Amino acid sequence: MSLPYYFEVPEIKLPFDVMKYVDQEDDDKIFDGNSDYLDKIQQGKTASKEAGWYLQGFGGTDANKVQGSSLSKGTGMTEEQNPEMSKLLREWAKDTFTVRMTSVSLLRTLPGQNGWWHCEGPMLRSRRCALNFLVEGELNKTKAEWGYCKLWGDLPPEQVETKGYVKSEFLNEMEVYDNGTYVSDVLNRGFFYNTMYLHRGVNEDCNQHRTILSIALQENIDIHAIHKVYEQGKLFK
Repeated sequence: MSLPYYFEVPEIKLPFDVMKYVDQEDDDKIFDGNSDYLDKIQQGKTASKEAGWYLQGFGGTDANKVQGSSLSKGTGMTEEQNPEMSKLLREWAKDTFTVRMTSVSLLRTLPGQNGWWHCEGPMLRSRRCALNFLVEGELNKTKAEWGYCKLWGDLPPEQVETKGYVKSEFLNEMEVYDNGTYVSDVLNRGFFYNTMYLHRGVNEDCNQHRTILSIALQENIDIHAIHKVYEQGKLFK
């Protein structure tokens, strides 16, 4: 456990194999254009055309000037959503936990790349914390990191979203917090993840995707609140 960045809850197990909902045929593509996106919705699945919120907001390279599958290379990740999977997981979460959980996504860091530094506080994504599972990746190699930008001084980490996005020229000013690294040694183990601090997926030494199943908690719950509920034995119904 390493609060305030993350903590594991080994007793949380996914109810089914979520990888069957990953669009393997388009593994490295992000669809460009609204028609592609609508086609995916009509087929009962979506693949975000620009890593969803991620590229336009955080793309610190020239990736937001290019089209098609190369969009993913600008941020090192893609985001996928599947309506059927989301429905099943929201129902499972409602039956399992005392706290409300909302949106469900598959966040995929590309092989040989790192995701872009970002945060997801309540102003940006209406969440402060998420229940995550590593469902695909090279164990003991792929990892998550939490860090800060030295250019922003002593700004409290919970307020970093007020500074905007980490740009390319900021990368040399990024540092990882002490104990701010989470290396996964097993698949499908639940861990709560602080999304308000700057964080990223690190997959540069790996030859396969780092795929995270991420379930957002209701907006008013941060990692400290959910840890307190867990420690009190009140997380599960």
